[in-house]
Amino acid sequence: MMTKASSRDSLLLIGSGRLAAHLHHYFTLLGLPHKTWNRHQPSPVLTELLLTKPTIFLAISDGALESFYQEYLAGLNVLHGSGSFQSQQMISCHPLMTFGHELYDLETYKKICFAMTGTETLQN
Repeated sequence: MMTKASSRDSLLLIGSGRLAAHLHHYFTLLGLPHKTWNRHQPSPVLTELLLTKPTIFLAISDGALESFYQEYLAGLNVLHGSGSFQSQQMISCHPLMTFGHELYDLETYKKICFAMTGTETLQN
């Protein structure tokens, strides 16, 4: 899915639902350094996290993607997990899997395919 970020890069996972929980667990199993934030936390915490200009994975409801992006993330490197929402400003990285409440092992996560739109390459 994603390669390890270089020392100058960072990854911020935004969300509090099942997709966010599974991605957080997967990134942890991979040893991929990342930070998390959700909309129940204070906005100043998000502002502080954004100072490093991280790559952001939005795992929030489809209906909130555009407004959240415009309010907080415009101009940043953003991916989202929606299969039905398209935006020229964000890359869609939709897992071809449904996620239950129980977290999976590393081998299960490695088998999940992602459909991507909005980019021709994962290289900057």
